[in-house]
Amino acid sequence: MTKEIQPTVEPDTEKDYQFTLEYSSRQLKQYLTACMNPGTRLQPNKVDSLVQLVMSGPRGTRFNPFIGEIPQAADKVTWTLQDTEPDADDVGEPTLHYIGFYSLDPDQASVTTSSYWNDYFDLDKYSVVAPNGCLYQSSADNTNKVTIGLRKDRGELLIGYGAVFTINIGRTLYCCRIDPIANIRSGNP
Repeated sequence: MTKEIQPTVEPDTEKDYQFTLEYSSRQLKQYLTACMNPGTRLQPNKVDSLVQLVMSGPRGTRFNPFIGEIPQAADKVTWTLQDTEPDADDVGEPTLHYIGFYSLDPDQASVTTSSYWNDYFDLDKYSVVAPNGCLYQSSADNTNKVTIGLRKDRGELLIGYGAVFTINIGRTLYCCRIDPIANIRSGNP
């Protein structure tokens, strides 16, 4: 029997969605220490198989897909990290550094600019569009939380995104990445 894990941060309103990246510090420690490569922010260790994505919406609605669909009603989306088995003594608290978005629309893949991303997201001082067209949203307070606002009049967008975080295990700082996909719906119900 599995125990029900609640998100670290509950959605603030009916229009806020929470993506919780759940992991087991015990399993993460076993995997990363066996890698013997701490990784970097540019070349992090892929840990998709060790992290479970749980999406929470209004009134406690919980989804558990690796492909998350964000409804039109959403005002913002927040990503956090949560340890489901915090029993490893020498594993520190993680830091979620950024979420990197890239378009999966074949017609738009080569023209993703700030104005393109601004049609879907409320870009702020923590938003950067790289020369490769990816949008990076960093943590406002360098913790385990990244939030991005969504435009009300946005169209439909299929994106891939990667979450990059670091975690101390013993005296080594490991850099990790997961790569799920999300669909942002248009204004038509």
